[in-house]
Amino acid sequence: KQWYQRRVRALKTSIQWKSPIKMFQKLLDRRPLLTNTIMGGLFMFAGDLTQQLYFNEAIKWKEVAAFKSIGIIFGPVGVLWYRYLDIWFPGIAALQILKKLIIDELEWGP
Repeated sequence: KQWYQRRVRALKTSIQWKSPIKMFQKLLDRRPLLTNTIMGGLFMFAGDLTQQLYFNEAIKWKEVAAFKSIGIIFGPVGVLWYRYLDIWFPGIAALQILKKLIIDELEWGP
């Protein structure tokens, strides 16, 4: 019984519950490419599925899969694009942010 109680106490102290947002931020810091790839696919999947459920009578799964694929492709491309913007226009001064915003909207935006 004592062994069990010590084990339970050790497990309780070793488990550090974090909020999902903190866990996601940590994942973004450690593996930004993988995280953005997964999130891009999930958001495009969920977005297309939601609009189909709202506007269509039947779900077109090929279309949902196509949008998911686009999200998976644009996730890592977006990470690299914003990394290069930070290299080309370093800093967080208002002018640098404005430059990044203008270049992003002219080159990357739809």
